[in-house]
Amino acid sequence: MKLEEPLNNKQALYFLWVTILNQSQKADVVLDKTLQLFERLNLLDCFDKCYPMLTFEKISNAVTRKPAIHRFPRNMSNSLFFSIEYISENYAGQPSLIFQNFSEFSELRDRFLEFRG
Repeated sequence: MKLEEPLNNKQALYFLWVTILNQSQKADVVLDKTLQLFERLNLLDCFDKCYPMLTFEKISNAVTRKPAIHRFPRNMSNSLFFSIEYISENYAGQPSLIFQNFSEFSELRDRFLEFRG
């Protein structure tokens, strides 16, 4: 199956992180908080430069800075950092590849289930 307009890396990571952070929070809150997290990590303005430089410490600091991004900041920091590592190992460091070349939506669902959170 092919999406009409493929997602770029920034959009794909945002969508993935919204999905991960959606635990125990309302959807509208998660959408806003994920945008705040992108701002804190400079992913909105310089994604291509900042994304490869993400570390657990950077993510954890951004998640826990007041106001916290999630009510379970340590668990979410671990899950978000795991997503970066997993994308690096399985999708050539390109979040957009998660959304490409799937034959059924169940395959896309299975890809999402490979991530923690």
